[in-house]
Amino acid sequence: MIGLSGLALPAAQYGGTGPGQGMNGFGTGWGGHMYMPFGGLFMIVLLVVGVLLVFLFLRSAARKTPRSEFETPLELLKGRYARGEIDREAYLAIKKDLEERGEGD
Repeated sequence: MIGLSGLALPAAQYGGTGPGQGMNGFGTGWGGHMYMPFGGLFMIVLLVVGVLLVFLFLRSAARKTPRSEFETPLELLKGRYARGEIDREAYLAIKKDLEERGEGD
């Protein structure tokens, strides 16, 4: 059985764990307290980046929503004609066909 003196030996071997000694006398790790003044700034930057990423994701998702779900066939036809994708003859022929099928409303 190991007594309490056996447990204290490793800490004494590395100079103890007094103030500034860190874990077993090896310092505080990863630069220690050197980065402490920038901790708050880093958290603010991290929060801003996170909010920005969420905003960009939601904005891009909104753009990918197909508009055709909300437009009637006639509105789609008018858009194609307005953009110059079809000429007047094609527009009138398709419009007439839609009206005959009852989809021109």
